[in-house]
Amino acid sequence: LSSWPGGEVVKLLLALARRRQLLSSQAEESLRLAADSALIASISTLSPEDLAGSVLAALAYGWSSLREAASEQILQRLPNFPPKTLLSVTAPLLQASPEIGKKLVTAW
Repeated sequence: LSSWPGGEVVKLLLALARRRQLLSSQAEESLRLAADSALIASISTLSPEDLAGSVLAALAYGWSSLREAASEQILQRLPNFPPKTLLSVTAPLLQASPEIGKKLVTAW
């Protein structure tokens, strides 16, 4: 996955999240490691939609490192982050990470 564009990795994660129960634990761990490697290093280059997608995918899988990296990037971009995209991650982040969720609510 490290050679894929970040947006394509996010699309793959979101597509597989719908069928997550079909993945073996070994396959899911391999996917997490590959996704972390591919996305965290280039998190600052992701579009707002891909950042939101990476947060939602990380929440679906329960992956904290990707969720935290993407959430922090969203917080850094808050003044210019599209409201519709921000709305899509605010409620899930409030549940998963109250500290980040409070910062997002404050931005609203």
